[in-house]
Amino acid sequence: GPWLEATAAAVPWSLGVDIAIWNAVGWAGWGEWGACSRTCGVGRQTRRRYCSKPTCEGYGEQGRACNSFDCEGTINPLAPGARRNFHPAQARWGPVSDRPHAFSLRPNSYIWIASSELFSAGKSFPREFTLFISLRLRPESGGYGQGTLFSLRSRRRTGSFLSLELAGRGAARLVHAGSGTSRSIYLAVPLYDFRWHHIAISVHDDNTVRAYVDCRWLRTDVLEKDALDTPRDADLIIGYLFSGDLEQLVLVPKAGQAQKQCSSQVVGISTPYVTTHET
Repeated sequence: GPWLEATAAAVPWSLGVDIAIWNAVGWAGWGEWGACSRTCGVGRQTRRRYCSKPTCEGYGEQGRACNSFDCEGTINPLAPGARRNFHPAQARWGPVSDRPHAFSLRPNSYIWIASSELFSAGKSFPREFTLFISLRLRPESGGYGQGTLFSLRSRRRTGSFLSLELAGRGAARLVHAGSGTSRSIYLAVPLYDFRWHHIAISVHDDNTVRAYVDCRWLRTDVLEKDALDTPRDADLIIGYLFSGDLEQLVLVPKAGQAQKQCSSQVVGISTPYVTTHET
């Protein structure tokens, strides 16, 4: 037809071209990935798209593996029944209508967990670990992300901490401070689209950081020895000055796990077509 003839020539790929092609054959864009079915030990999550024609060729649903890391030793402060201290009150951590296990945070509300409550007696914060976070900004924030998602702060050394902070419309940064110096590693995260995004950071031997964003490798930084000297007597602070939704914040006491938050490999699921007229 005319549309195929008009697009027969090679054109550079872009998100707009991709959407135009799918719309021409009847498919709307993919919706967001749903929540993972398990918090650890290999779960599944799916997403759907809708057909605007009587029939569409292809799949209306996709699935992928998620949270494939081992459950042993995992720390999940957001889990129901987890030991945590809300400041100033738990009431400022509200529910999220479309994600039953997520929290909606307002500014000046955070969780604080003492180091003695994170680990059993005689254990300290591990030198190697992986951090998993799933978050979404809300439109009322204007898309300008700010606040601290995760911070380990030493009890004995003032100014010694390791934090993951939001840094504006499209970035987060891992900040380490200690011995009178500080350093930052920036991570590109498109938070301004008000969709759910996934960040996974693996710290190896206090000097190597591997980061994944939305299930894909982003960067690996190798710093000088002990550059990220994690406070062993650290208290954990979650959500300080952050305004948005937080679904996952999980700490695994192993390095090299960042790729296990969600798989970049997706599979089509044979489901009945869903038209835009169905509810």
